[in-house]
Amino acid sequence: MLFLFMGCNSAISKFSGTYVAQNFVENIDSLILKKNGTYRRVIYNNQQKILFENTSKWIYNDSKIIFSDFLINLDDLKYSNENVKYDNILITNYSSVENMFFSTKIVIDKDLNYYYEKIED
Repeated sequence: MLFLFMGCNSAISKFSGTYVAQNFVENIDSLILKKNGTYRRVIYNNQQKILFENTSKWIYNDSKIIFSDFLINLDDLKYSNENVKYDNILITNYSSVENMFFSTKIVIDKDLNYYYEKIED
C-alpha cells in the first residue's frame, strides 16, 4: 500500500504545472495542475477575453489524467460563460499522457493534433 501511495505522489509531482493547448487558432486554453489534486483552467479568445474558467479535481491513473468537470474545447469556443452556461456540459474526461523529448503532453484530440504542452513546473 505504501508503494501505491508513493507512486501517486510521484505522478502528481511529475504532472503538476502549467500547460497550454497547442495548435489552437481561435482560443488560448490554459491549464494549471496543482499538487493538491485540483486544476484551474482558463480559456481566452484571441482578444484575451475570458470565455470560460473553472476549478475542479484531477488524478493520474493508468497512463491517463482524469479531469472532473471538464469542458471539451476543440478550439471552437466563441462565447463567454456569461452568455452561455457551460456548466451544463461539463464531463469527466480521460486524457492520455505522452512524454515528448523534454516535456509532457496531455492529449486533447489525437486526430486534430490538439494537446496541452507543459510550459512550467
